[in-house]
Amino acid sequence: MYEKDKMTSNERMEAFASGREFDRTPAMPFLDSVTCKFAGMTHREKEHF
Repeated sequence: MYEKDKMTSNERMEAFASGREFDRTPAMPFLDSVTCKFAGMTHREKEHF
C-alpha cells in the first residue's frame, strides 16, 4: 500500500462500484482484457476497433 493511501484497494474498489468517494483513482490494468473477452473479441481485435 502506498504510504499516502487512506483506503485499501478493496475498500477503494467497493467505494468506486457503489458511487461513494474514494481516496484516489482505482488502478484496473486488466479491465481492458476482461471487457474484450466478454464482448467476444480478442485483445488484438479490440486494438483495431
